[in-house]
Amino acid sequence: MYKRPNLKKTYEGKVKPFKIIDDVYFVGTFQESAHLIDSGEGLILLDVGDLPTLYLVVESIWELGFNPHDIKYIINTHWHNDHTGSTEAMADLTGAKTFIGAKDAPYLKDEGLFTPDILLYDGDEIKLGNKVIKCMETPGHTPGSAVVYVPERKLLLSGDDWNPCTWLFFPQALGLREYRSNMRGIQQLPFEKVL
Repeated sequence: MYKRPNLKKTYEGKVKPFKIIDDVYFVGTFQESAHLIDSGEGLILLDVGDLPTLYLVVESIWELGFNPHDIKYIINTHWHNDHTGSTEAMADLTGAKTFIGAKDAPYLKDEGLFTPDILLYDGDEIKLGNKVIKCMETPGHTPGSAVVYVPERKLLLSGDDWNPCTWLFFPQALGLREYRSNMRGIQQLPFEKVL
């Protein structure tokens, strides 16, 4: 567990990238999580982080022995800037397709963040190489929040949704009752790990 530092400069949030399980890696920073999945035929990046930390994410991908240009898909769990702020730049760098929950797309436009290539709906599956990823809407933190489930690994990647500090106080957040109701569906999945 990392001790929470008093960060004054972006680069102070550098975290050594690491393998989580098999073909899933942490490439984020102390401030912002980003996960890399190796499909065998290209990389999937889940959340990218804010623009000032993009260079740290790119550096982490290289450190693990991967080439950022092999990123084919960038999946965002929700629209907040700390998850999507560098999505457009990473997509420009890599040519990757960008994904986000359909209900969060209007917020991206309002904030001038990026225009997604593909809008996700509850139950959508994304396939690349040897990976099938299931997206599930989990409105609460934002109206279009989603979690990503990797059935092969029994792994749930939750962005800010499955978190003791769920941040339900944001202006666009839904009420606790609706959030809890939406999370019950996720609890039915046969996952063994949550990130």
